[in-house]
This record gives sequence, structure tokens and C-alpha cells, in this order.
Amino acid sequence: MKKLKRYFAILPALLAAFCLIIVLWYTILNYNLSQGNTDLEYIIDEGTNTITITGFSSDKTTIRIPETILGMTVVAIDDYAFKNNSNVIDIHIPSSVKHIGKGAFYNCDNLAFIWDLEKCKYLTEIEDEVFYNCKRLKHVKLPTNIASIGNSTFKSCHRLVELSIPDSVVSIGKHAFDNCQSIKEIKIPRGVDRIEEGTFLGCISMKSIVLPEGITHIGYAAFNMCRELESILIPATVNVIEEGAFLECHSLPSIDVASDNPTYTSIDGVLYDMDITELIAYPSGKT
Repeated sequence: MKKLKRYFAILPALLAAFCLIIVLWYTILNYNLSQGNTDLEYIIDEGTNTITITGFSSDKTTIRIPETILGMTVVAIDDYAFKNNSNVIDIHIPSSVKHIGKGAFYNCDNLAFIWDLEKCKYLTEIEDEVFYNCKRLKHVKLPTNIASIGNSTFKSCHRLVELSIPDSVVSIGKHAFDNCQSIKEIKIPRGVDRIEEGTFLGCISMKSIVLPEGITHIGYAAFNMCRELESILIPATVNVIEEGAFLECHSLPSIDVASDNPTYTSIDGVLYDMDITELIAYPSGKT
């Protein structure tokens, strides 16, 4: 009994010591990174005294990008900086980053976690192919000031299940979420006026898509193979629907159109032009 009491008496001290070790470890790690003791490859812009990360020369599974290196602020990740890195599992991005280049994490097929991306308040654009084929990536939190998402940005992110698109977004590129097989629902911000070619192609688990009243254009194969999609309402503002927009949507029993749309109409769930002279789309889920 006495031994048990002694154990409980020293337990708080042991926990405090453990916490102190963790704090010291992180402090030393961050200090070493800031002093340039890192596996990161980078270039210095001598005009602005800022740093752009260009690569990683290690097979470590964690990449920690510091906010400063050698007293200079890290502001960018270069095009294809970590392309084809199959070792990295998680990456920490500092809030100082203003630019993430095209294909920065292209084909990082084991990348599962992106930490602190939502804190990058100066980041206004997610470039083309940034997370292309990041098959294990499940959750992404975007900064609230993002204005555009590029072409094929999240293409083939098979396990991506949660992605909240900020209201600040006004542009979503072609094939941006192509083959994102695990996404179940998406709400498009009101500032977006076009659903581009193949934007949600192959989103086979997608059940719900909310289109805003700013939408005017639905591109080629935009929702092709969204096999779980159960309903869609074409807003009044849509004046272009390209070929194959709803092809192979096997669970879609009808394509509904706002009553005040001047270009298209729906009769018994079938999509026609307003004059009912052209069949635009017959829902695959309609018997």
C-alpha cells in the first residue's frame, strides 16, 4: 500500500518531466530548422530576403517547414517541390507561406496529413495539380481567403472525404475533384459561376451537391460517373449545359430545373431545351 501511495505521489512530477522533455525537443527542433539545419532544399531571394522551398533530400516520413531559415521568412513552396515523394506521410506548413506552386505535392501517394494549411492567411490560390494523386489524403482545411482552386488540384485523391470550400472561392478549375472517390457532399460557394469540364468526374460516392445561384455554365462531363448522386436542381441562371454532364449518374432519377430558367426545362425529370426540341440529358436512374 505504501509503495502505491509513493507511486501516486511522484506521478505528477513524472508527467511534468515528460511534458518538459517534449517542449524542449520541439524548441530544439524548431531552432535547428530556423538555423538552416534541415533536409529541406531552398533558394534565397536576396532582393526580398525571403526563402522558397524547392525540395527535400531525406527519406523521412515527416516534413516540417519552419517559418524562418537563417533569419529569413519562408514564403513559398516551389513548383513540384515534393513531386513523387512516396515516403512523406505528414507535412507541416507555416502560416508565412504565401504561394504553393503547381504540383507541389504531385503524386505524394502516401501523404495523409497536411497540418496548418488553414493558417496561411496570405495564400489566395491553390495552383494546378498541387495534391494530384495524394491517394491517402483524407482531410484538407483550406484558408478562408482562398479565391481559386486550380485544374486537377485534388484529382485522384481517392480517400478525400472532407473538404470545405471557403466562401471566398470564385473559381474552381477543370477536373479539380476528378476521381475523388470518397467525397459524399460538396457545397459550391456562391461566387463560383462555372462548373468546369470534369470537375466532379468519377466522384462515385457523391450523394449531394449544392449549386449556388451564381452558376451559369455546367461543363463537359462535370458530374459524369457520380453514381450515388440522388438529386440535382439546375438554377435559373444556367444557360449552358455541355455534353455528358450527368452521364452514368445511375442513382439520379430526375434532373430538375428552376421554373424561371429561360434556357432549359424539365419534363417528368428529363432535361430539354426550353423549346422542347432538343433532349439535353436523360437521367440514368430513371426507369
